[in-house]
Amino acid sequence: MVNRNPFTTANQVNHTLQEVGVSISKSTIKTRLHESKYRGFTARCKPLISIKKKKARLDFAKKHLKNPAQFWKNILWTDETKINLYQNDGKRKTKLQTERPTNKQQLKTTAVKAWQSIKKEETQRLVMSMSSRLQAVIANKGFSTKYVFKKMAPESGTAQAPIPAAGIGACAVRAFRHHFLEDTPAVEPECVFKKMAPESADCAGADSGSRNRRLRSPRPPEPGAEEPGDGAASSAGTGKVCRTLHNGKNLICESSQLVTLHSKMSDLWADVYNNAKLLEETVPIAIDTALLQGIVMRTKESPNSSDVVNFAPFSLLPSPVPRALFEQAKSVQEDFNLLVDRLSQNPSFLENTLSSTIKVDDFIEQLFKIYRHVLNEGLAQTVFLGINRSDYMFDCRVDGTTALKQIEINTIAASFGGLSSRTPAVHQHVLKTLGRPEEACKILPNNPSLGIARGIAKAWELYGSPKAVVMFLVENLQRNIFDHRYIEHELWNRDGYEVAVAYFRTGYMPQDYNKQSWEARLKMERSKAVKCPDIATQLVGTKKVQQELSRPLVLEKFLPDQPEAVARIRETFAGLYSLDIGEEGDQTVKIALENPDQYVLKPQREGGGNNLYGNEIREVLERVKDSTERTSYILMDKIKPQPVKSCLLRANGRVQVSECISELGMFGVYVREGEKMVLNERVGHLLRTKATEHADGGVAAGVAVLDNPFLV
Repeated sequence: MVNRNPFTTANQVNHTLQEVGVSISKSTIKTRLHESKYRGFTARCKPLISIKKKKARLDFAKKHLKNPAQFWKNILWTDETKINLYQNDGKRKTKLQTERPTNKQQLKTTAVKAWQSIKKEETQRLVMSMSSRLQAVIANKGFSTKYVFKKMAPESGTAQAPIPAAGIGACAVRAFRHHFLEDTPAVEPECVFKKMAPESADCAGADSGSRNRRLRSPRPPEPGAEEPGDGAASSAGTGKVCRTLHNGKNLICESSQLVTLHSKMSDLWADVYNNAKLLEETVPIAIDTALLQGIVMRTKESPNSSDVVNFAPFSLLPSPVPRALFEQAKSVQEDFNLLVDRLSQNPSFLENTLSSTIKVDDFIEQLFKIYRHVLNEGLAQTVFLGINRSDYMFDCRVDGTTALKQIEINTIAASFGGLSSRTPAVHQHVLKTLGRPEEACKILPNNPSLGIARGIAKAWELYGSPKAVVMFLVENLQRNIFDHRYIEHELWNRDGYEVAVAYFRTGYMPQDYNKQSWEARLKMERSKAVKCPDIATQLVGTKKVQQELSRPLVLEKFLPDQPEAVARIRETFAGLYSLDIGEEGDQTVKIALENPDQYVLKPQREGGGNNLYGNEIREVLERVKDSTERTSYILMDKIKPQPVKSCLLRANGRVQVSECISELGMFGVYVREGEKMVLNERVGHLLRTKATEHADGGVAAGVAVLDNPFLV
């Protein structure tokens, strides 16, 4: 095991042996490894120069080797900045001679003074060494860890000490992150930034003693960004973008970190997906593990019987998810919990927002009738439970950056909290069998069912009746019964609690109701029982409310005391547009008809498979554009994620590697008693992945599969 993967730890060896029934202490394992001449070391951090980057560095050096000194002298070099790619120096204090700028004008004044303080002669040494540096890159065929010493004569004609000629690394790249003078011929710095990776300390150390003025290197990594280990690309520690001034115009240039992130997402597990024999051997192991972990669903032929079950669809390997966006989704979930709760307590907002929708949507109208009835009668319910799931995609924007954008928030029947609690174990085992214990350890722990059960149990406790029972409201056809069972079992594990909660796993589609069902729903809403959700919270989850929240100053109305939460929530919003009758709605119809491929038309429905795309949008809007029927929809910008390769496994389906996109969901739970928020938590996540050929549809619809995020 250690011979195959030298990064294997004693802990991992111990765990692997325990899985096959062998129990040996870690000290014994270390002793046997020492006897076999194995010793533990901390791997040296070093950058990886890929073949692509070697070629780019070599091409750059050849292109600019014969540039005269005047070319380099026309570059303005700013102060040197030290960037740690791997470790940090801890907290360091600094003293400023002047006060810190507090506004844009003061910042501008300070910057101008800094530029004026740079003396031309201080850059002379670096300018005169550029030819030697480029020669070193050519001599080393794109590498930059060797140095060539060559005597350079300054313009004055006097002799000068030998100068280290490092490779094109950080120094040369910084040279092109510049502010050109007006008479400088135009070059293409953007191309350089996309192809070149900043060098490690080799280049910086070559002339650190010279104190030459250079343009600032990229920013350090974002907080929480993963630091590269041994063999990681050297660009992984750089910032996202750099700003230059080219002929007086602002130019935003992608840095190497952006390229590296996209490369990591595209190339993750490529060696597995490109090996047909390895896939054939691994798939049965993955399926057996899924069955062993209880990731199962009833069959279409017998949806109400567990005599025969299939494994629930899942991905063979976890899908890449940008770490920063995953953390962003985590950080905003409790804000969404609070927002949903406050919206549910504001009858005037719900009535004004849904006034046009209830005139044309019979289902929403019926829900609202019950809502009005309960309000007029007076609420008997004093404890409120919310179980939400906010769903996102990772939008790949025009400039190449990726942003977290919300698709919707589910306030009723947020599913797969149970099965998603079991999928991490499957991917951990698969990665171990592939000889990747390090990657297996990076699979995130996840147990939404426990958090959901904790919220239900807390609501029962506040309800205050030991004889009360839990009531799950489920669909007539119960293929996904096991997703419910996990939550039920977690409840029984809490000292045998029986919970006074009506927990809806159905009731979000018109076909879920008949006359008797509507009467039962009214009876429940009039009762003291804790409904999850109560009807007001269900109405908060409509698409029309989602669209209304995107308007300026609406969020501030409901979260006036939390400006940071408002900013976090608003950052996740995609473009949302009203189709109400009037000038605003007419403009929305116009832009949708002109560019239907840029938008999604969304009705007030849950459950997946309801949205309209492309020509479907044009067909529907041409039919309803002059009718009030259009108000039953909203329009949203189409989110365009970067596709990645994945192998999606389904019962009786063939093994195939496809281009796929993923959707990330964050589960949130809150409990309020009266006006007091008793519980507000993010309790887990859900990743679903589907082939790009499918525009819409979830796991239950047979389109998407269960997945796990692998943070990059």
